[in-house]
Amino acid sequence: MNPAAEEMLGSENRDHWFPKLEHLRQSGGARNAEMSYRDRVLIVNHDIILEKGKAAGMVWTFKDKTEFVKMIDTLSEVKKYSEDLRAQTHEYTNKLYVISGLLELGRTDAALDLINDESVKSQNQNQVLFEQIKDSKLQAILLGKIGKASEKKISFTIDRESSFNKGRSKRLWAFKCKSSGRGAWRMH
Repeated sequence: MNPAAEEMLGSENRDHWFPKLEHLRQSGGARNAEMSYRDRVLIVNHDIILEKGKAAGMVWTFKDKTEFVKMIDTLSEVKKYSEDLRAQTHEYTNKLYVISGLLELGRTDAALDLINDESVKSQNQNQVLFEQIKDSKLQAILLGKIGKASEKKISFTIDRESSFNKGRSKRLWAFKCKSSGRGAWRMH
């Protein structure tokens, strides 16, 4: 048994897991079979080693399904983050088109007002987001929500009193959403 298998299964517990493997082999269900062991779900496969046409041994492979679940969760997070960035990019492009249109119409003051308003709003959000919230996953989630809300024309502001320091804060965060003309919500 190699060290990785020994770590996963434990060499001292062969009497426990060997009968399970033998049952899988005899039932023919040892291709990507799931086996519960030590609070883990393992994906089990086996191959027979042939020597001069006769079975000379067997190789078992074990993969901890927990690792696959973590990888799938990570991929889901990356996909969600990618979608949120797409929404943010779309909203940013729309604002640039508005500014460009105002400049083409000769409404320089209106274009400058829009630029200043967006700059102040962005600086305020970023100050809370990056100086008072000390968790990168939460920052990424909130950035995505800000972009999504902006795309849907929903005013989304993070409460200036919000803070989060992983492991220290009892109050996770508070944020305010106000849909244009449709009421307001406060969530904690």
